[in-house]
Amino acid sequence: MSEKIPFFSVVIPTYNRANRLSNTLDSVLNQSYQNFELILVDDGSTDQTAELIHTHYKDNVRYLPKKNEERSIARNYGFAHAKGEFVVFFDSDDYMHENHLQTLKEAILEHKDYHIFATKFQINTNGKLVRAPVCALAAGSHDYKSFLKGSFLNALFAIRRSLKVVPFPADFNLCEDWIFCVLNTYQNPLYLIDAITITVIDHDGRSMMQNQKLIEARVRATQKLITELELSNKEKQILQTHSYRFCAIHAYLDYNRKKSLYFAWKALSKGGLSFGNLILLVKVLIGKKWIKKIKK
Repeated sequence: MSEKIPFFSVVIPTYNRANRLSNTLDSVLNQSYQNFELILVDDGSTDQTAELIHTHYKDNVRYLPKKNEERSIARNYGFAHAKGEFVVFFDSDDYMHENHLQTLKEAILEHKDYHIFATKFQINTNGKLVRAPVCALAAGSHDYKSFLKGSFLNALFAIRRSLKVVPFPADFNLCEDWIFCVLNTYQNPLYLIDAITITVIDHDGRSMMQNQKLIEARVRATQKLITELELSNKEKQILQTHSYRFCAIHAYLDYNRKKSLYFAWKALSKGGLSFGNLILLVKVLIGKKWIKKIKK
């Protein structure tokens, strides 16, 4: 990690992940491109995070402990303390391939008109690697319209610090990355790089496992975006249809058939008789328990 003015500031918020943190921090520190600073925002951890940092990482990590206010505020706090030209957001349980920052730097130099960049990623579930849906997207420019159906990046992107950035919404701790992407790409499109340079580690502690909270957050986030942006009727339809589908799927995963049916019907009513909406409705009508029995 370079001592000169950093080109990148890698900002990682964390809360009680001392048992997973070393793999993430080591993956960042082992980057082939070394002109960066690593900022760890400890959002009020009560485990051994502080001891881990002071024992093993005090010379390589800017450790910023603070009271617990959840990850949106933690990310904004890290951004406010960053010194780099670009701020790279990362999660405290994921793995950064050694060429991640180098790949970002080369794209930034090549595409000087862009201010937001991201690479593609894969997902590790119990040792099984699967390409994330973002891998199917074309490389190049993606504005807010690409995000109306939902977030395909998580909070894994780089943004120019001098840009007039819309911060992560302090009243959201789920769907906050989606809101951030939509609001910030409304005026400044993101450049998606065609390279897999991150492995997302899937585990039971990830927020995407909190189905009921995710449903509530998605409904609120959808309304926030409709309120704050000037969207066409067609764009609102896309946004709402896919949010209803998202909620129906997570209610289905939670075995809440009544709620799943409610949102599936709203998706069908708003988006029409598409193949995806019909398949979703059929699955909901059958129910997850019966689907599992049929598959046996």
